[in-house]
Amino acid sequence: MNTKVGKGIELNLCILGENCETKKAMREDSSFISNRGFSLIEVLAALAVMSIALVALLNTHTNNLRNFITIRVLSEATMLAQETMNELELAGYTLEEGEEIGDEEYGRIYEEGLFENDTLDEKLNWREEYLWEVFIDETDLEGIGKLTVRVYNDIFKERVPPVELVTWIPYAGFIDEEEEADDD
Repeated sequence: MNTKVGKGIELNLCILGENCETKKAMREDSSFISNRGFSLIEVLAALAVMSIALVALLNTHTNNLRNFITIRVLSEATMLAQETMNELELAGYTLEEGEEIGDEEYGRIYEEGLFENDTLDEKLNWREEYLWEVFIDETDLEGIGKLTVRVYNDIFKERVPPVELVTWIPYAGFIDEEEEADDD
């Protein structure tokens, strides 16, 4: 075993049972110990493992970002739907510009619109991305109507489902024009 003691001085130490000449020959034999570094196959294998790990990390990041957007859109839509439901409750469940649509069995009053930006800050105009629909449906129960508020994001409507809030309201029913004419 060679050990450097000082500048230019080298001691040759051999432990009992070791052959110092054999070790020296093995060090000098380039086929036994390679000083060239990593082989091309080792580098390619390492790159393949790193590539697989990187793809998995990017896929996880993409899924997390998609989930974050979905949760944000659903939270904002739920808040806006509740706000719309509260406004309708304060207005006495009336739709000023609602139009009557429906079939012979059930009628329906329907109104839709966009949420307006309620701030001057352009960074906070997220409300403009959402649309709302309000339905008042007749039911089989006399004097009871079904109020549905649906809010959805116009940008993500293909990927994020709309939020619907439903409540039962006192409702006098639809007035037929023929019945109104008979009353006069």
